[in-house]
Parts: sequence; structure tokens; C-alpha cells
Amino acid sequence: MTKSLRSLALLLSVVALILSPNLSAQSAAAVKTSKYRGAYFEVKYPSSFTARALDAAKARESSAATFSAPDSSMQFYIFSPQWGGDAPGISLVPATEVEAARKSEKGKSSGVVGTFTWTTLAAKDKSYTRVYQSFLADDKSIHWVVGMKYTSDEALAKYRAQYAQFKASLVQLAD
Repeated sequence: MTKSLRSLALLLSVVALILSPNLSAQSAAAVKTSKYRGAYFEVKYPSSFTARALDAAKARESSAATFSAPDSSMQFYIFSPQWGGDAPGISLVPATEVEAARKSEKGKSSGVVGTFTWTTLAAKDKSYTRVYQSFLADDKSIHWVVGMKYTSDEALAKYRAQYAQFKASLVQLAD
């Protein structure tokens, strides 16, 4: 009987693992979103998050913003200026962080050739991880960054689907 219960528990665990991405996507679809309009971009983020412009007093004047979860375990990041520029608030802080990974490859964004870079920064005390994807055009005319900062693997799992929706919702606006 004990062997049967263990087998049943194992089977249920496997089924849960198989279904968890679908459940995560379904729960993300049910999350209410708000629209943030920066100077040259729009993005949708979970309504329960708090939006904050990073480089201007008003959202409509900003090219960068963060969106923080109510439990402070996740923060989304966006930088999308009219042209190129330096993304505020994402540089490595050597005293407290290490670069855990970096990968770059050529590609196109909005039909413009440039380099995509994926960067992972980790706190030395293991209190958080920051992950960014950026695109910089070869002629420096376009530079955007999207990213997240999370406090644990559980937070990453909890907000992963909402982050994917946030990232996919980016609309870059013209003059």
C-alpha cells in the first residue's frame, strides 16, 4: 500500500510539472493590466504593480521606468528612448554584484541591424538577480532595454508569465 501511495504521489508530481506552464500562462492571462505611457513608448504591466519613472518627474516625459510587485519580490524594467542613449539604473555595482552571464548576437529590431545582449547580474549576498535584454543598433540610433529583478526562484516562477506579457506589450512610438 505504501508503494502504491508513493507511485501515485510521483505520478501527481509529474502531472503538476507538465501542467504548471499552462497554469502559469492561464493565471497571467487573468491578471488585470494597466498601461504606462512614457515619452516614446507604451507598455502594459500588472495593475497591482507600482510604476515609477526613472529619468523624469512625469511618466509621459520618461524613457525609463520600473514596475514593482506589491510583495517587492519582482521588479520589471524598461528603457525605450526616442533614439539611442544610456539606460539608467542598470549598470553593474561591483561592490555588491557580479556579472553571472552575458551573451550577445547580431540581429534586427524594427528592421535595424544591431546587437542583442542578454546580461545577468547577481547580488553577492544572493538577495536578488537582475536580468536584462538590450538592443543597440550598429549606428547607435536605437537602444532599448527590458529586464527584471527578482529575489528568489519562487518569485521568478510566480511572475514569469506576467513578465513575458510585459515584454511583449512594448510599443515604441514615433515623434
